[in-house]
Amino acid sequence: MIRYLKGAAHAAPFVCAASLALASDPAGEFMIDLPIACTLGEDCYIQQFVDRDPSDEVMDFTCGSLSYDTHKGTDFALPTLRDMADGVDVLAAA
Repeated sequence: MIRYLKGAAHAAPFVCAASLALASDPAGEFMIDLPIACTLGEDCYIQQFVDRDPSDEVMDFTCGSLSYDTHKGTDFALPTLRDMADGVDVLAAA
């Protein structure tokens, strides 16, 4: 696990550009989980989605514009700089 340490001096909200972490359980069932230790809508949110439009336009998976041209990941953000300073665990699939 990676832990963002207290006292990180960043002027912008924490953004973790990442794809969803994939994992399998021992029974072989396919599971998808968040790559960070937070609860969406409570203590983190998605800031940008993958750009699904191959042209120079932008389109997220809902046909909206919550992306930017050629973006290949999903960006997670914390609501405040205080939350960023407190840290959040980043989970990696092995």
